[in-house]
Amino acid sequence: IASTQLAFVSDRTGHKEIWLMDYDGYGQHNITNHRSIALTPRWSRDNSKIAYTSYRRGNPDLYIQSLSDNRLLSFPTFGGLTTTPAWAPDGERIAFTSSQTQDPEIYVSDIRGRNLKRLTNSRGVDISPVWNPKTGLEIAFVSDRSGSPQIYMMDAEGASVRRLTTEGGEAVSPSWSPDGDKIAFAWRKALTGNFDIFLIDIATGKYIQLTRDSGNNEQPVWSPDSRHIAFESSRNGGRQIFIMLANGTRQKAVTN
Repeated sequence: IASTQLAFVSDRTGHKEIWLMDYDGYGQHNITNHRSIALTPRWSRDNSKIAYTSYRRGNPDLYIQSLSDNRLLSFPTFGGLTTTPAWAPDGERIAFTSSQTQDPEIYVSDIRGRNLKRLTNSRGVDISPVWNPKTGLEIAFVSDRSGSPQIYMMDAEGASVRRLTTEGGEAVSPSWSPDGDKIAFAWRKALTGNFDIFLIDIATGKYIQLTRDSGNNEQPVWSPDSRHIAFESSRNGGRQIFIMLANGTRQKAVTN
């Protein structure tokens, strides 16, 4: 973990830009300077590129940036919202949400935006896809098809859809562990006021709560070794990035 980095969004310059930092918070620097809104950064599997959403041309479109030379790679604009990119483990495909047909659905294409295939087809919003990094055969995502946002899973072709969170409330921001066994997510359970970070075991369906009684805790992401989780928290006022062990202990702010 000592050689890894975190990508995150910060508005410290007056605009939401994509930033990078070492796992412990050192070496913070921006990699975008669009003077607009940049969101949802996602690393490619080989760590050479970051995909993200930007409003730099007025519309929320998907961009892929090479980290070796900061060059933007070609990716088409589909119209409407294009957001929440997710790299397939093979590094050759990318899943994302597009509202090109008015209804936000999940699509997959190659990393140039070609061979586009629609995976979901339901009323409401389907968003935040994330691949099983171990097998590449399943995708977890968020859908409000049941009336509120919940975590679902489907195979990589869009079939065999099943709901993972079944206790109500709002469940968002799924992040699959590198070993493929668990999904971290943010959950505002019914009759509670805040989002907290939970884990769900894919095989058993059992939940583990990792944060509690400390503001809103959202946007969990795993470290490559499956032993740490970074997340966003409002516990100290504002919104800062924290890291913790995957059992919820040793929670520590790495931005200020």
